[in-house]
Amino acid sequence: MIIVKLQGGMGNQLFQYALARRLASERATEVGLDLTFLLDRTPRRDFVFRDYDLDLFRVRAKVLGAQQVHNLVHAPRSRLLNRSPIIPALNLWRRGGNSGVYLLARERFFSFDRRILESPSNTFLDGYWQSPRYFAPITAELKADLALRDPPPARIRGMAERIASLNSVCLNVRRTDYVANKAAASFHGVCDPAYYERALAALVPCIGAPEIFVTSDDVPWCRENLHLPYPTHFLDHDWAGPRFSHYLELMRACRHFVIPNSTFSCWAAWLGEFPGKVVVGPVRWFSDPSIETRDLFPPGWIRV
Repeated sequence: MIIVKLQGGMGNQLFQYALARRLASERATEVGLDLTFLLDRTPRRDFVFRDYDLDLFRVRAKVLGAQQVHNLVHAPRSRLLNRSPIIPALNLWRRGGNSGVYLLARERFFSFDRRILESPSNTFLDGYWQSPRYFAPITAELKADLALRDPPPARIRGMAERIASLNSVCLNVRRTDYVANKAAASFHGVCDPAYYERALAALVPCIGAPEIFVTSDDVPWCRENLHLPYPTHFLDHDWAGPRFSHYLELMRACRHFVIPNSTFSCWAAWLGEFPGKVVVGPVRWFSDPSIETRDLFPPGWIRV
């Protein structure tokens, strides 16, 4: 089994599942989901608690109980076996009282790490794994997994069809915790109106006159601060659906994308099916410019 530790919001969970699904598919084994950390509500300073979101989709994975995860991975280990000669970044551990060997794969850095792809079938993944290079070979399989488990209502389907018929641009704005939470604000930063002006200036010459659909966790701020020289529709939260799942459907229906430093919007753009889609995102994904993010976007996406 490939077990993956879930952490963060929906976009992060999707990246974590995607790598696990790729490894499990290639090894003809199952994906196990460890929700222990995700659902732990122990008070933490400047921490944003998240919920389990993969149940919104048709993912093929087994949610493991806390005791099951503890028995497999987190119980005290009798000894460190060795450093793997193939994957030197990863440690092999044997759990006391169990003859099975599990590989504990911790993410070492933000960019793509090819050695993770050599992990054996009994591996526990602990990281964010935010690169489409981890799951590019299973694109069709993954898109099928990420269809909504409950079909959206007729109102959402109708709007999605309308959006898909236009030269539509999904313009997503991420604020809330990026503004209100000190740790998130310091680490991530926030895309300001000037960024969206630059992004549209890069996008419009590629696609012609757009019709813009704005989605956000703070739509009132968008109405007040985004003054765009194109037809613009602000999709309020009555379009958002359960845990923003209907937002995701409407966003992915757009032909083109202007995204902020948000994994949720990354997935909407990646799931978009328009053959000539153009995606523009920020060149700085984190406040710290030393974090290498060259593998975050697929080839061809534009960064400004």
